[in-house]
Amino acid sequence: MNLDNNWFRPAACYLVEVMKRNKSEVADFFGVERHRVYDAVKRYNETGGHKNRKGQGRKRTSRDEAHIKEAQNHLNQNSHTKKKNGVTGNSKRKLAKKLQISPTSAYEILTKDLKLKAWKKTKGQKLNVKQKINRLKRAKALKTRFGNGGHRRILFTDEKFFTIEEGHNHQNDRIWSSSKPSKEVRVVQHQMKPKGVMVWCGVGYDTKAPLIFVKAGIKIDTDVYRKEILEPVEDWAMDHYGTTEEVYWNDWCFQQDSAPSHASVHENEDKFEIPTQKWLSEHFPDFITKNEWPASSPDLNPLDYACWSILEAEVNAESHQSVESLKQAIIDSFKNMDQKIINKSIDDWMNRLDKVISANGGHFE
Repeated sequence: MNLDNNWFRPAACYLVEVMKRNKSEVADFFGVERHRVYDAVKRYNETGGHKNRKGQGRKRTSRDEAHIKEAQNHLNQNSHTKKKNGVTGNSKRKLAKKLQISPTSAYEILTKDLKLKAWKKTKGQKLNVKQKINRLKRAKALKTRFGNGGHRRILFTDEKFFTIEEGHNHQNDRIWSSSKPSKEVRVVQHQMKPKGVMVWCGVGYDTKAPLIFVKAGIKIDTDVYRKEILEPVEDWAMDHYGTTEEVYWNDWCFQQDSAPSHASVHENEDKFEIPTQKWLSEHFPDFITKNEWPASSPDLNPLDYACWSILEAEVNAESHQSVESLKQAIIDSFKNMDQKIINKSIDDWMNRLDKVISANGGHFE
């Protein structure tokens, strides 16, 4: 019988030493081999306790102090798994080769002895010192301005280009099969310049603005942005939030990022267009100006950190034969997107401002 030594040893010793039972009788009572009772009593008499003697078990060879120290020295030179600054990386296999031990032993040194965890690197916008300072300052200002639930008044907006090609996540896309699938089945085909469509999207708490598709080949400059996007949004907003004479009209705020067309001016032979920022101040009740929104901050837009990835995973699960098929898939997927997910991502916005502040304007993801 396989009995737990934590309670068997004390019990056996008690019966033998205190109750004066015969060791063979105790062994028969527990249904174990007699040597276990003899060993338990002998250990107690020699050590005064019931724990294993120090030094018991197989001696370490690969995970001894020398190998652990050598592993730490290699990591001090380069903590990455790939080559950095001319120093070879230290993945478990590369480290095992350096230490001349098995990859399993190298992994145990990393995780058990050195108590390390392998962290994945992530992509992020490049931020210089000035951008970090501005990002910190603007994050603090936005947190103050939209405190006490004020963030739920914001209509967050962004543009994204979708292609007709099938999306591909090299880490999560797998095929279950008893035999290796054919190359044709496993390959996700890509073209040099696939057809696609640019779409504008706006989301708010309990709100979705109608999608706006930009015609193929048209560059979104100031004029196009105003006529093709802002003016239709204004028409929708008046109907959705109420007219300028009604209180609801004044209870929402327009957000956009710092793209050139969102702040620039457009000049041609016949006229000088009104700058986007001035147009917004004259036509919308409230908006976040170019000097208020943190530049290079997709991690602060719910569309970037939540909605776009959900849409793309649904829309590009398979390739499309035409742009029209792609557009319809975007419309259907956006319509069916759970508003609760959008609301949750918008409520998370204030937490993200806190993280920017904690990171002194730097990356936090």
